[in-house]
Amino acid sequence: MACHFPSVLFIGSAMAGCAIGIGGTLLPALVKRELPESADLLTGLYTMALCLGGALGAGLSVPPYATTR
Repeated sequence: MACHFPSVLFIGSAMAGCAIGIGGTLLPALVKRELPESADLLTGLYTMALCLGGALGAGLSVPPYATTR
């Protein structure tokens, strides 16, 4: 599947990257402000979810690539 408008793909990727960057910066501060008694646990869960998402993305992209070779 080819993208006929690569500029749209680039702009969408840049917007997603900005949203992730802003959300990643503001979420721990928001958790500390709203739930100060459990901020350490929730920040740890947030970090674990980020790592799990990266690991799943890497792990699930290899099998489709291997079947197309």
